[in-house]
Amino acid sequence: MVNCNCKNGQPSLIPPPRNSQCNARMNPICQHPAEAQSWYDLAHIPPKSPFDLVAMASITGGFGTQIGIYADSTQYSTPPASWLATPHLSLTAPPAVAALGTDQQQNVANAQQWGFEHKTANLSTLLPPPLRDDIYLLGGCEWANTIPLTLGGSTITSIELSFLDNATGRGDAQGTIPVIRWETGTYTGAISLIVTLKECGDFRIGIRTISNAGDWAMYQGFWHIV
Repeated sequence: MVNCNCKNGQPSLIPPPRNSQCNARMNPICQHPAEAQSWYDLAHIPPKSPFDLVAMASITGGFGTQIGIYADSTQYSTPPASWLATPHLSLTAPPAVAALGTDQQQNVANAQQWGFEHKTANLSTLLPPPLRDDIYLLGGCEWANTIPLTLGGSTITSIELSFLDNATGRGDAQGTIPVIRWETGTYTGAISLIVTLKECGDFRIGIRTISNAGDWAMYQGFWHIV
């Protein structure tokens, strides 16, 4: 049974207020990006598992539907050469919410009403580009959020999703970073990322992609989960 905390008023992943007494390099209690005072501190902060936030994640496209798998990755944050300046991925439409308990019509209606009342993305070309990746999603294990994305003309062989802040550090004791991974076959064109989320709050999510040409790119999504 997945433990969903989103609606209990105690979102465990929201950073606490900065503690002026914290020394992120010395005190394990303070090892959170919100307490870091420089990049030296960030390098020593342990990575967080995406399972703390994500109850289920799958992608769909011309290849069908694939459920992500957990992995301790050595390929999330350090490419063999430089990163591409432009991500392979881009958001193509506002996210949509659907009920998982479709046997109850009220659940279906609740999802429709939430979508009616909430604008989940703003893709206007008049909006500064960095803000176009700010999206609003519905937290709770009753809901599936579909995030429409495109890979453009790239052919991707590996996709990994994790907290973007995990890429600032050196990983766990083995130098690995916990991720949700897809790398069965190749991925092209339009895809949809479908996620069910346990927590509410604001989170920077990084989706790392590697193309068949060996190019590495990182897509940043700023997820506002309500």
